[in-house]
Amino acid sequence: MLKKLNVRKRVKHLLFVIGSIFGILVFTGMIIWLAWPTIRDVHWNNKNKAFIEENKTAELNQIVFLGDSITEGYSLNTFFSSDLIIYNRGISGDTTDGVYDRLESNVLEIEPSIIILLIGINDIHRGKSLTVIEDNYRDILSSIKESLPDCIVYIESIYPTNSMIYSHFPEYWDEILSFNETLQTLAIEFNYEYIDVYSELLDVLELNRNYSFDGLHLNQEGYLIVSQVITSKVEELILKNQEDFS
Repeated sequence: MLKKLNVRKRVKHLLFVIGSIFGILVFTGMIIWLAWPTIRDVHWNNKNKAFIEENKTAELNQIVFLGDSITEGYSLNTFFSSDLIIYNRGISGDTTDGVYDRLESNVLEIEPSIIILLIGINDIHRGKSLTVIEDNYRDILSSIKESLPDCIVYIESIYPTNSMIYSHFPEYWDEILSFNETLQTLAIEFNYEYIDVYSELLDVLELNRNYSFDGLHLNQEGYLIVSQVITSKVEELILKNQEDFS
């Protein structure tokens, strides 16, 4: 009888501990979720200030990759070599609004000869209408064209996502496909070049899960595919020896 009571106490204690841990995790998750917009804004402000500071010593007429977290996480010098300097101007969580707001201070000020632009997935994720995103994109391209008429701009397609890993995105597949068509139209309108990375990352209807660790952001293998596509279009960029990536 005494042994049974001890077992029950241990089970109750174990359930209490498990319940407490679960409660702490849920509470922590809620705090992070509620605080995320503030965390994101702080990161955006810090990166924006850092880019402004970096531009004080940056060289003109080089290459700029401009975008959100997918660009920020892109270790450009790992994949590319070039006679030109490659500047990464990606900020995690950024949108078309954010890119437009920092375009002058982060990019145009150093007068790049080439801009490789990838932006829009966060706009779609936050429920912004495709019309608004297109208007913002047009503002970005117009500003570049006006300030740097000789700059070559490559507009990357928005990348696919994988719902098996990242369950929040299936409802946005149609929006991604539709907006990629819009990006092709904008590229023609502004006499820029559209780069279809979307198709190369695709596995049937979704982002190939071998190319991503969370269904949205890319891993090393995913970035290698992107780099191969980009170097096939941008002659100023040379893909480094693939043995270096292993």
